[in-house]
Amino acid sequence: MITRLKDTISNAGFQPVSEATPERKTTPLRNEPTMRRPSTTQWILLLSLWTTFLSLPSAAQIDPSKEPVPSLSDAVDTEARSFVVEMQFHGQNEVTLTSVDVIDAIPPSRLGGSGAYRVEILNGEGSRIEAFDWWDPQEVQHDDGNGRHSTSLQPVATGKMIFPFSPRATELRLKDPSLGFSVLIVDLETPAHHYCRNRPWEPRCRELIPPSEDPNLVVSLFARAAVPSRETMELEVRVTNLGGGEAFGTLQDPDGYMVDLVLSTDQRLPEEWAVFEPVFVEDVLLEGGRISNTETLPGGESITYTTEVRLPEHTEPGTYCLGAHVDPGHAVQESVELDNTFCFQLTVEP
Repeated sequence: MITRLKDTISNAGFQPVSEATPERKTTPLRNEPTMRRPSTTQWILLLSLWTTFLSLPSAAQIDPSKEPVPSLSDAVDTEARSFVVEMQFHGQNEVTLTSVDVIDAIPPSRLGGSGAYRVEILNGEGSRIEAFDWWDPQEVQHDDGNGRHSTSLQPVATGKMIFPFSPRATELRLKDPSLGFSVLIVDLETPAHHYCRNRPWEPRCRELIPPSEDPNLVVSLFARAAVPSRETMELEVRVTNLGGGEAFGTLQDPDGYMVDLVLSTDQRLPEEWAVFEPVFVEDVLLEGGRISNTETLPGGESITYTTEVRLPEHTEPGTYCLGAHVDPGHAVQESVELDNTFCFQLTVEP
């Protein structure tokens, strides 16, 4: 029951500054146009448009409590990020924080309306960057039979609030409008930093985490989406250094980084060197799947390696993770060690 803030948070408080427009010299028209009265057809069209506009539901006519409750299962996998705040209610003004986290998804949008609480999101200077009304999923609607309605909370209830991530957001305040003060204050800065420390390459995280002087290797690969069993396939493996320092390759330093290419039934790849086997086992190193001649990468640069690998025997038809792991031997001291793997979905055909 949350108003989607994806656009409003990212653009809140910023209005484009228009540049001065040069004066234009205009020449008066010799024959001034006269105002024409609308024809009967035009009047009918205008009346039709106005009637249609009046029939549209307004925010005041919409009861947010009857809208579907957003949940993590409804979240959409996108490039966007969301804060998730979970709390425990023990009454209207007794609220305790259960958890706060950042997820790689964004919930569906919600229509606004008057709610039991007013949510304010503040930046580091304490200024409000967004505010919205919120209806908790555990609210109970009461009708006394005479047309009078009221809202109350269940004695004990769990509420979950999902709203778009912003690197400028540092604090959330949950206010009871009837009392005029906050019943819960949530620190957003700590989970945001925790999330971004492991993902410094993300554009929105660069505002929080300054570039490191150490290298930071990431890897991706490109291949055919489907191949027959025991097929030899060509791969393009791209290694990028997102950090500030050099990542030495083996062609310049025998202790430089390498890349392992493995086949797995899940996305949990080995943390260290993979092992080659002629037949399929979980996380097997593919034949031809170790790129050992690598180039040194300065900060901010990428290189693409082309190689051929062969699927092992007894690889059953199905969907696999064709994985790449850069620097499995931990030869390079990196600013982030949790972003060294990549999983490409591969279908093995009969």
